[in-house]
Amino acid sequence: MLKRIYILKTTHLLILLAFVGFSVAGFGQTSPQNTRDSIYLNTLAKKYPAGITIEKSIEGNKKIERYIIVRNGKAKEFKKVYYSWGAKYYFALNYSITESTFLRETIALEGEAVKNVEINSEPHTTHPVCGNGER
Repeated sequence: MLKRIYILKTTHLLILLAFVGFSVAGFGQTSPQNTRDSIYLNTLAKKYPAGITIEKSIEGNKKIERYIIVRNGKAKEFKKVYYSWGAKYYFALNYSITESTFLRETIALEGEAVKNVEINSEPHTTHPVCGNGER
């Protein structure tokens, strides 16, 4: 009977892990998505300096702040997205996270360099109807 309870609890744990996005096939092995994420983060770690780089851009009706954090040779990527109607969303590697998680993970450590970069995602063009330079 004890063995059945253990198996039942293990099955529920695996179902729960699958529900929240963990791979349960070959439990403990890396999935293709995790491998792609690892390659992407390794590329960021090589491209960006140690510390926090904040890239600010505007795309359509949203402002995006992309945080690339490199510590001990490993990178993490976070985004804060502000929409024109007031909504704010937070992401870690394009996975939705809470504001409190975002704030906890993106805080600068003592003595850590923080670099702000403005990126012009959309070139300023004339309005197609009135032609006066407004968007």
